[in-house]
Amino acid sequence: MSALTTIPKATVEGAIKVARLPIDTLNRVAPENRLTSSLGLAADSAEAAARRAAGTAFRDESMRTQGTRLRESVRERRRGAELRTEADAVADEASERAESAQEEAAERKRAAEREAERKRQRAAEQRRRRQEAAAKAEAERKRAAAQDAAEQKQEAAAKADEDRLEAVQAKAESLEKREEALTEASEADRLKHAAERAKEERKTEDERTGARGGNGRA
Repeated sequence: MSALTTIPKATVEGAIKVARLPIDTLNRVAPENRLTSSLGLAADSAEAAARRAAGTAFRDESMRTQGTRLRESVRERRRGAELRTEADAVADEASERAESAQEEAAERKRAAEREAERKRQRAAEQRRRRQEAAAKAEAERKRAAAQDAAEQKQEAAAKADEDRLEAVQAKAESLEKREEALTEASEADRLKHAAERAKEERKTEDERTGARGGNGRA
C-alpha cells in the first residue's frame, strides 16, 4: 500500500471516528433500547457508505469491502430489528387480545352473576308474593269461616229464641185453655149447687106449706 493511499485512509478513519464519537459515547453510557439501537444502525450505515465511497474514490478495495460488509451487517441488523419489532407487535397484539379476552370473560362472568342475582331476586319476589297471596287467602278463609260460624250461631240463637217463644206461647195457650176449662167447671158447679139449693129451698117451703095446711084442717 502506497503512502498516498495510506494518508487518505487514515484521514477517513479519523473522520469516521470523530463522526461516530457522540453516538458511540451514548451507546456506552445509556442502556440499550430502540433509540440507541436506531442511532447505532444509523451510524453504522453512514460509516458503511463513507467507507464504500472512500474505497471507490481512493481505489482502496479493503475499505470498500469493509463498507460493503458493514452495509450488509446493517441490513441484517435492521432486518433483525424489524423482525423483533414485528414480533413485539405480534406479542403486544396477542397480549392485547388475551387481555381483551380476559376482560370479555370477566365481563361475561359479571353479567352472568348479575343475571343470576336478578333471577334470585325475581324468585325471592315471586316467593314473597306467593306467600303474601297464601297468607291473604288463609286470612280470607278464616274470616269467611268466622263469619259463617257467627251467622250460624246467630241463626241458631234466633231459632232457639223462636222455639222458646213458640213454647211459651203454647204453654200460655194451654194455661189459658185450662183456665177456661176450670172457669167453666167452676161455673157449672156453682149453677149445680145453686139449683140444688133452690130445689131444697122449694122442698122445704113445700113441706112448710103442707104442715100449715094440715094444722088448719084439724
